[in-house]
Order: sequence, then C-alpha cells, then structure tokens
Amino acid sequence: NHVIRETAPGTALSKLTGVRVEDFSRLAAPGANGLFDVMERSGGLVIPPSKPAESHHRQRRFKIGNRELTAGHFYENLTVEPDVEVIAAWSNRYAEGQPMATSRKLGKGQVVYLGAYLTPELTEALTERLFAPAGIEPLVGGLPAGVEVTMRMNDERRLLFVQNYTDQAATVGGVPAGRDLLDDGKPVAGRLELAGYGCAIVELEG
Repeated sequence: NHVIRETAPGTALSKLTGVRVEDFSRLAAPGANGLFDVMERSGGLVIPPSKPAESHHRQRRFKIGNRELTAGHFYENLTVEPDVEVIAAWSNRYAEGQPMATSRKLGKGQVVYLGAYLTPELTEALTERLFAPAGIEPLVGGLPAGVEVTMRMNDERRLLFVQNYTDQAATVGGVPAGRDLLDDGKPVAGRLELAGYGCAIVELEG
C-alpha cells in the first residue's frame, strides 16, 4: 500500500539538515478562497462560489527577520537538533514559536530547510537573510523586469549571458567591461541596450 514508515524528511535528509517533521498539512494558495472552491448548483448549472471556504480562514503566518508573512500551499512543524539555527518561526495558532525554516552549517557551506512552499515574498526574505552573509551578490544589479543574467566560465574566459524575455526593449546598467560576441565584438561597459527578446553574450575582460 506504499505506506511510508520513515519520519519525514527521511533518514538521509534528517541527518543532513538536523530536522524532523512532526506535523504537516495543506494550506490554501495565497489569495485563494480555500483549499477547494465551494460550488453550488442551480437548475443543473454549477455556480462559482461567492463565499470563501472555511479553510480560507486557517492561515499560517511566520516571522523571518523583521517580516511577518503568510504561508501558502503547505506547512510543516519541525523539531531540530541543538546545532541547528532557526531562521524563521511560526507566529500564530498552536504552532506559534515552532521552527519553520532552519540553517545548519556543514563543511564550508550550510543546509537550509523550509517547512513551507516558496512564495515570492518568502524568496525575497530568504535572499536578504542568507545571501549577504554568504557573500553572494548578483552578477548585475538592478535588472529590468524580464531580463536574466547568467555566467559561464572556465580557466580561459568568462561569458556573461544577458537575455531579454519580454517583447519590449530594455536597458541594462552596471554591465562589467567586455565585448559583445553577438555584435561583432563591440565593446561593452556599464550600459547595454537589448531589443525585445534580445540577447547579448559579453566576454568579460581580465
């Protein structure tokens, strides 16, 4: 019957993260009227719900840094080992004060465990909480919406891929000095103009 007798998140992950899951369940998606839409029937027709389902009211909130956010889709209540740092905790209902997100130093890095789904707000809060102490910085800061930057490198050279996923022209600032391989090696430094759905591959200097 595919019965899983092992406590989540599993023996291997528990050893790695120092975390065990005591309780878990579903939550409504952010902005949803509940886990499932409550439908009514009238004359054989299904009428969309006009009132939120009861599960809409069962929200789980948590605190991370100086923010209090609402979880969506799923939650877990965690127990942690003594060497695990709690970086976010539930802030309402019966789980108030219990860990929601943790960090554990391991070797030269750290293992982060989340007892909730990633939402845009949680992703932003984790970025602020974890990236700066780890020395992680964006390749190019202040990117316009819809523009993505990635790096490919080896011992000989570094290539910066700048891609515009929108149909509108975009101006990207703060681009390191180099030459655009897709524009006949044109020098680039600081500012780069991209057409809609445009792309540049900048071979960086040095």
